[in-house]
Amino acid sequence: RTPIANLYAAGEAACQYHGANRLGGNSLLGAMYGGRTAADSAMEDLSGQTSSFRPDEKIMTPAYWTKDKKEGLHIPAARKALNRILQKSLGIERDEKGLLLGLSEVQELRAAVGGLYDESATIDENDAFPKSLLLAEAILKSALNRKESRGAHTRSDYPDEQESYRKTTVAVYKNGGIHISLAAIEGDPDGH
Repeated sequence: RTPIANLYAAGEAACQYHGANRLGGNSLLGAMYGGRTAADSAMEDLSGQTSSFRPDEKIMTPAYWTKDKKEGLHIPAARKALNRILQKSLGIERDEKGLLLGLSEVQELRAAVGGLYDESATIDENDAFPKSLLLAEAILKSALNRKESRGAHTRSDYPDEQESYRKTTVAVYKNGGIHISLAAIEGDPDGH
């Protein structure tokens, strides 16, 4: 989905990884998966299950719970909430305020998922959803940690490249949380 009603994007047009940040082998997969996702989204919208996108509002609402909270989480709605959170906070241009809001919403959603699923399960998309939340948190924390603009990562509050960030971002899951650090680029002749 895009912020324009009834406009969908698939493949490389749907994300910010292009040009120097593009991995050529991902093109076919991105087009196939993105095409299916766009088609699924269009069908959901046609059946009236989706509200319009407003970039100025908090994305997440309790709509990802089933009618009776005892029945548990409605994973398709939770996944849709996660997608919208990431679209809003990790857009073409980012800033600390938007990244922090996105991070708090992902952490809130992760807390709602809680221990409902076995972390080792990979049977289907619903079982893998908690891992998607961890990945989303790692991406948001990485973007927050990198206080510069470089490649497809554009921070309006840090518009210039900083030599101190000419390193690889490393995200590690440890003790139930995501920890971010920077590591020297292997083989960098300048030792950065």
